[in-house]
This record gives sequence, structure tokens and C-alpha cells, in this order.
Amino acid sequence: MANYRRVIGLVILLVLVSVPVIGRAADRKFSLTAGYRADDLKWNIGSDFAGSTPNILSELTWDDISSLEFAATSEAYRPIKDSVELALLGRVAYASILSGDNRDSDYDGDNRTLEWSRSVNDAGDGSLIDLEGGGGFRFVLDQTWSVTPLVGFYFYEQNLVIQNGYQVIADHPARTPPVGPLLGLDSRYEASWYGPWLGLQVDKRLQHHMNCRLSARWYSVNYRGEANWNLRTDLQHPVSFEHEADGDGIALELGVDWRANNRWLLAAGLNWRDFKAENGTHLVYFSNGTVGGSRLNEVDWEALSLSISLQYPF
Repeated sequence: MANYRRVIGLVILLVLVSVPVIGRAADRKFSLTAGYRADDLKWNIGSDFAGSTPNILSELTWDDISSLEFAATSEAYRPIKDSVELALLGRVAYASILSGDNRDSDYDGDNRTLEWSRSVNDAGDGSLIDLEGGGGFRFVLDQTWSVTPLVGFYFYEQNLVIQNGYQVIADHPARTPPVGPLLGLDSRYEASWYGPWLGLQVDKRLQHHMNCRLSARWYSVNYRGEANWNLRTDLQHPVSFEHEADGDGIALELGVDWRANNRWLLAAGLNWRDFKAENGTHLVYFSNGTVGGSRLNEVDWEALSLSISLQYPF
């Protein structure tokens, strides 16, 4: 997974560095953003690859993952002919998780029935990373409207931590800890989403000092998950199991900026993302060296960000 991160990070870094070069004698701006972000993530696995009973053997959910997010964004638009401009953009973001909840449930029956194990845990630690870059052409329709089709590449990662656990249901004593605190719990799950995206960006000048932007994107998803279940002595460490799946996602963003003076702009934005991967693989690495597996039924991730930024045109 580290190799994917290096390659994608290098591509997006090249985009960010190229913005000032390609954007010479053009419309360029650099933004620093801070804001609040809320994420939810869940995944579940089957008992085998065929979907036999139980069709959902285990399910993990992370709810209300609240974080403080910081981002840097570069944009450049260079005229290439009348009313058409080359567009290039890049974004890097990091969020520190402040709070969140986790639930881990296991079932003996189909469709989440006959629950025999459940723990509820604290998920208020970890980090979130966004890397994305892309380009396209901006079509200037008149003095107030422009439309920009875009294509690009992205890498999103959620580094989730599970601590301070409590076993709520323990119906199979030989297979679960007893009801009570899970002492020493410090498990990790790293979720990575990457691939190409297609988008459309619409800009509207509301008045002389104010602009509005609406953008929509579709993402092709390659999903990878990696876990370290630290209390499971029957599993290997630091990689206890891995996930792979494919899927897609969508994102919508609404932004407004206001020119405070001749150089600086203030902006506010709302961003929503909804991603899903399914019909993948769940590979388990046991401490005795053997490998087991089953179907990764689905992974769902939803994120909502509210941000305020300071933009500097140059």
C-alpha cells in the first residue's frame, strides 16, 4: 500500500508544482483552508467466498468520526484561445481525528441475526489524508458564467484507531472475551481509496466582489484495507488481515468566495462524498503462517466537510 501512496503522491505533487509554471500570465490562486469534517465508514464480510450462512459474519462500523482538517489548494487557468482556458488544479489535505465511535459485531445467522459478539469502542484517534490533482478546459460563456470539465487522479486514506473498548455481548465464551472492558485494546484499520475521477465545475459571478462555485465528480474506486488487531494472538502483526475491492463514488461541492481587498479572498465551502466498494476479498493472516479468506461484501464511506479558506491570487 505504501507503493500506491508514493506513486499517487508524486503525480499530485507534480501537478501542484506545475500550477505556477503553466499558469504564468494567467488566473492563478493558492488557498489555505481550515474546517470541520465528519466521516462514517463501515464494512462487513461473509463466512466464505460463496455467501453461505451467515452471509454477514462480521461487521465493523465507525460513526461520527469528527476531525479538524487543514488543506492547501492550487489552481491555474491559462487562455489558449477565445473563451477557452487550460485548467490545472491540485489539493492536499490532512485531518486529525478528535472523536468517534466504533462497533464490532459478529453473527451466526443471515442478515445480521443471531448476534453472538459485540464490542463498542472509542475511535477518537487517527488521521485522514486527501491527495488529488487534475486538469481540463474552462469555457467562459460570458462575463459571469464559466463551465469546466475536468479529469484527474486521487488518493484518500483513513487511518482509524480503536481503543478503550467494552465487550457488550459474549455468547460464545470460548470465542470472545468476557463482558467488560477490553484491556489493552489498540487496534488499527487503514482504508485507502484511489483511482481516476471525472468532474464538472460551474462558476458564477454573483456580483463584483463575490463568486459562487458548484462542482460534481464521479470516481472510479480501487479500495485497499489493512488491519492490525492487536488483541488477537491467533493473528499476525502488524498485518492481521487485508481487504481489496472495486467500486465507485460521487462528490458534490458548493463554494462561495468574497474579495476582501485587491489581493486576498475569503471563501467558505461545503463538500460531500459518498463512496462504495463491494464483492471484494478478505484475507486473514494467522500466526501459524496459514492464510484464510472470505468475501468482503461491501465497504461504505461518507464524508462531509465545512471549511473556511484564505485565498491569494498571484
